[in-house]
Amino acid sequence: MHSAGHFDQVLAEKLGRVAQPVAAPPPRVRPLRRHDPVVLFFETGARIPVAAARRVAGAYGFGYHPRPSAHVSAPPSPPRPTRVLSPRQHEALRDLAELGATLSADFTARELKGTFRTLARIYHPDRHPGCSEFEKARLSRQFATLHEAYRRLVTLVDLPPAA
Repeated sequence: MHSAGHFDQVLAEKLGRVAQPVAAPPPRVRPLRRHDPVVLFFETGARIPVAAARRVAGAYGFGYHPRPSAHVSAPPSPPRPTRVLSPRQHEALRDLAELGATLSADFTARELKGTFRTLARIYHPDRHPGCSEFEKARLSRQFATLHEAYRRLVTLVDLPPAA
């Protein structure tokens, strides 16, 4: 069996040409990722530990701030409001709980708004186009109860202005 190089030489001799030596293809180089600090400091492509790379100033570009370690505690959250609810507000909170809300009496504005939006998506009659008239009437009553409970409780918290 003959190799491809030998075949090329024989063909070149038969055709009267001098065979040119075939150059070996260049070695394949693995492309490096852009955010890899190895690109900035080493040409061999050797990897350095991530912890060492974070210590190098400017390795990830301007404005990079590594994530805080697990032992660094988050800033303390503001204290939850303690409030006294009126009987109508207790009833509104109970109605929301019956519809599926998990709010307690010390809810924040964000929790109330998020809960209302989630439950509104569930109970709005227009979100169920294929249901019967009876089911639409039930959903309308539940949505009205949800809206009334939200209206009673929203006065307790300061919501940011609508954009």
